[in-house]
Amino acid sequence: MEHLGNILNKYLEGDNQSVAYLYSRLKVRLLLLSYNYCRDKEICQDIVQDVFEKMLGIPVEKRCEYFGNTTNNIEAYIIAIVKNRCLDVSKLKNNREKILQAIRYKANGISENQAQERFLKDGLIEMLHKLQPREQEIIQLHLDGYSNEQISVQLNISYNTVKNNIYEAKQKLKKMWDLFMN
Repeated sequence: MEHLGNILNKYLEGDNQSVAYLYSRLKVRLLLLSYNYCRDKEICQDIVQDVFEKMLGIPVEKRCEYFGNTTNNIEAYIIAIVKNRCLDVSKLKNNREKILQAIRYKANGISENQAQERFLKDGLIEMLHKLQPREQEIIQLHLDGYSNEQISVQLNISYNTVKNNIYEAKQKLKKMWDLFMN
């Protein structure tokens, strides 16, 4: 069994097979960890696979920037990434539930009618699609629980641009919602 530090070095040099080896070696532990947070087998599998998929997508020249200081403890670093992703998924789920509760409240109280709930959710999704592509991207990251600072870094735009886009998107959504509900 090869040492994880050697596997990491291969990854940093561009060997994508090393990611497959890391995945097979850490998979069970990471799935158990994520299950403690999510309590959903499919979501856990998606989270773990997504983490390794993103590792493959990192350009070779950026890999040292992200993983260069973890040579001695790559396992702990990947565990932290999976844990954070679980927390992000939980935050996203909570944010979506808050949005649905706000929609229910706006529609004159909480509805037990699943057809009405689905109608309102579909309406919101349709409204999100009416935004400009950049606004959609920014508002989706915002709904996923990312801070304005994180969004600006991820999309390589200024903090104020993110803030303005979120404000504008919310204003447009409010107007569309009022039209939708009347």
